[in-house]
Amino acid sequence: MSIYELRQQQLIDYAKTELKTEAILLMVPKNIYYFTGFQADPHERFFALFIDVNKGKTILFLPSLDETAALGIAEVD
Repeated sequence: MSIYELRQQQLIDYAKTELKTEAILLMVPKNIYYFTGFQADPHERFFALFIDVNKGKTILFLPSLDETAALGIAEVD
């Protein structure tokens, strides 16, 4: 398990137990980097990390220009 997967799991555990939430949406590039290891400067384009807390699944939304660089980080959409 990578440090990023560990951080994601800790966030998921916290969201389940303390926040009692089903989903998390991160939109600050520094926070996305902290949880995925993927760094980008999207300028005005949409860039977010969605975490389905119940399924433990992550989806990274990013500009198509960054898709190749992000493969393997999370499911890319």
